[in-house]
Amino acid sequence: MKIVLVAIDPAVYVAFDRIFAGAKHVQVIYGDILNHRAEAIVSPANSFGWMDGGIDLAHVRVFGKGVETRLQRLIRERWEGELPIGRAQLVPTGFEPIPWMISAPTMRVPEPVGGTRNAYLAFAAALMLAREEGFSSLLSPGLCTLTGRMHPLAAASQMRQAYDAVIGATHA
Repeated sequence: MKIVLVAIDPAVYVAFDRIFAGAKHVQVIYGDILNHRAEAIVSPANSFGWMDGGIDLAHVRVFGKGVETRLQRLIRERWEGELPIGRAQLVPTGFEPIPWMISAPTMRVPEPVGGTRNAYLAFAAALMLAREEGFSSLLSPGLCTLTGRMHPLAAASQMRQAYDAVIGATHA
């Protein structure tokens, strides 16, 4: 699976570039994540599927409000109303260049999570679901780096640990 990490923040880009150096199946890009094509995109929406801020608001603007409605319905039906951190839910986007969204919450509700392992838990959950679905390409922003206020190097390090654990250090 090709993983494309996309950053709009220079510090996140530098952290990705440094921490994922040498990872054969990972590409690091600076720019707008929604300008790229992939089978799926990681959404760090909170545990309740509110997509009204940060990168999730950008997803809604491109995919339409229906993506949030579908996500919240799936969370109610499959997760008893709350998608735990460390789990992920697949949602169709209705957007041909990126047909699937993987909601992998980085926080229960919008709040700082700098001192947590949430970037690891969310990215591992997203990677496991992408692998189970057989996706060949996945887009991901920096996790926990905006609303979560996690330092970019800490977030990138946790994401690399998740990549190594799920995809395997042998693929790095």
